[in-house]
Formats: sequence, structure tokens, C-alpha cells
Amino acid sequence: MRLRVRLEDALPSLVVGFELRDGLGTLILDVRSDSQSIFFGPFAPGTETDVAVAVPPLPLKPGRYQLDAWVAPALGRRADHVRGVLQLEFVPLGLQSTERRRLGGILIPECQWTQTSVS
Repeated sequence: MRLRVRLEDALPSLVVGFELRDGLGTLILDVRSDSQSIFFGPFAPGTETDVAVAVPPLPLKPGRYQLDAWVAPALGRRADHVRGVLQLEFVPLGLQSTERRRLGGILIPECQWTQTSVS
């Protein structure tokens, strides 16, 4: 995911975050740079910068999702929070056995199971 940020004022340190919500608004994923002690900056007034994060694949169930993006000064309140920056809909293609399950939960990982006899 990549976010372009334009800063009107000088800013010593910036935090960037993304949130993924399902169709009911339930928070599925909260990715924020400060949770990994990553801060961007300092920035001069009028700076424009791109911040990107690579997120590993998520075994999400088919359905509708919304991606939100936000920025905040380090240790401060969110300065901008854009909801619905991207709308996603995942449809089953029948490529994974998990797509055929009608179980509860949000994630549908392919799991490896084993059984060992105990004597």
C-alpha cells in the first residue's frame, strides 16, 4: 500500500497507518508505522512524500472490505483520516478448499493438521 502525503507545515516526525474493515465495519487489520517504532521525517514546509508498506497476504473470506488511511504527528492525534480510500470485493474462485466453507470468522487460512497416536 502506498500513501502520498503533502505537508503544509514543518513536521519533525510522522506516523502513517492503514485500517482494513469488513462490510459491517469491523476492524480486521490495523497497520501503523509507530507499532514497529517507525517514524518518518523530519519534513520541511510544503514537503510531498510517498510512504509505502508491504503487508503479507491475508487469508480473507470472500466479501466486501474497505481500506482507510491516516497520518498523524508522532505522539499526536490523527491529522487526516480518509475513510474508504479503497473499496475491495473478494469473490470465491474455487481455487482454495477454504472457499467452500461456510464457517464463522473473518480469516480462512489453509491449515495443516496432524494426528499422532499416544501409546
